[in-house]
Amino acid sequence: MQAQRCIKKSNKLIAQKKYRSAWVILDKADPKNENVSISLAKSDLLLKYFINTVMHQVFTLKDLGPTENVKDLRGKNENGNLIHFDPEEVLDSLLKKHPTDYRLYQGLGNYYYQVFVLFQEKWLKKPEDLVKDIEDDYTMACTHGLKTDTAEYRIGFARMFLQRLKESTESFLECIKLNPSYADSWYSLSYCYLQLGQADSALAKANQAYDLYKKTDTLNRSDVNLLRGLIYSSKKDTAATLVEYRKAAKLNPGNQSIYVLLLKAELKYNDKELKTVAATYFDMDPKGADTYSELINDYFEYNKSKEVLELLSDKLVQYASNPEVSGDILFYRAYIYVVMEDKDNAKKDLIEARQDLKKIFPSEHEMFGTIEEALKELDK
Repeated sequence: MQAQRCIKKSNKLIAQKKYRSAWVILDKADPKNENVSISLAKSDLLLKYFINTVMHQVFTLKDLGPTENVKDLRGKNENGNLIHFDPEEVLDSLLKKHPTDYRLYQGLGNYYYQVFVLFQEKWLKKPEDLVKDIEDDYTMACTHGLKTDTAEYRIGFARMFLQRLKESTESFLECIKLNPSYADSWYSLSYCYLQLGQADSALAKANQAYDLYKKTDTLNRSDVNLLRGLIYSSKKDTAATLVEYRKAAKLNPGNQSIYVLLLKAELKYNDKELKTVAATYFDMDPKGADTYSELINDYFEYNKSKEVLELLSDKLVQYASNPEVSGDILFYRAYIYVVMEDKDNAKKDLIEARQDLKKIFPSEHEMFGTIEEALKELDK
């Protein structure tokens, strides 16, 4: 009863966004983490409302003002006393004493899932081990009376990561049975069906997900547009593929990954919007090496070396007043000329690239060594 009163008092503070004060209440009641209910409440509080974290073993919490939001503060330099609490260690220790309290498995599942989402390969365990823990702990909780739509979804997520797609579909369907409005399950189910070669089923589930995501949820709707584009591509429906990719780009205009897919589709289908799409993609990161390699590789794949040269020439005019970008353009255009066995234009561009880049970088910059080596090769 004392634990429940403590948790109730803490929950009132949480409702007021007094997260640090809520922690103080819980920690005073159970400083050694010996009570299952309080330890689970501590873990839940930290996972939901942390401001900063070190490997999800050390956390900071803050009492917020009426207009403050955890997500807006997360990752910023917010001062606060460090809270040393390792949910894995605490909950595993409690499981040894209370092996039939399946809430602990649920708590561990919650912890491992968030760790995977935040850290993936940068955490203490390999991603495949993490998702196996997610699956095992949630399954144990579900089979002992603690089945929830969230747990079933996350089991499906873990199985999907491990490429056990048929089992994933079973989990997502179970999640939907528990909660037909669980949009993420419809989306993930669609993805699984696509990977299993069931395009029509994948499209039906994707449409359901799109309808369930709120109209204001532009990022998730954009993801569904991308998924539908992939589905239509598998069905060899050119027009529909392009429509979906364009819708995705419109909803999420700053996303380079979307434009990579759209660019590839424009090249594949030789669409009239190719120049516009390629130009937009370039402008997203005109200094990025990946930008140039993506454009050059994609254009060359479809035997459009002259077209990519034309694109870079247009951009050279556009960025003439920016020597770093113009230098990069000239450098990569020289590479194209080398591939096309046009040594004269390649040398000309490399020399001009060197001139532009000298305005920006010190003489010891690695680019100059690369240019010198290329010029030597061209003189052979």
